Amino acid sequence: MKMAALFFDANNDGSNDLIVISGGNEKAMGDPVYQSRLYMNNSEGEFSKAADGLPQFFFERRVLQRMTSMVMVI
Repeated sequence: MKMAALFFDANNDGSNDLIVISGGNEKAMGDPVYQSRLYMNNSEGEFSKAADGLPQFFFERRVLQRMTSMVMVI
């Protein structure tokens, strides 16, 4: 499984939030393990998972490979 992470200001409050994107071919497309996650920064450097932050979308491995060339891979 591959993962990519990107810091950006999702809610325009001046603090960088974090999105973690997962992909791969170990499990079937649509498996919950590949669900992208959004973590909101409380402006003090503490992050909490945004339960309603993202719609369900999943990436195929080839899409994630292109994306990881632009963001930090973890």
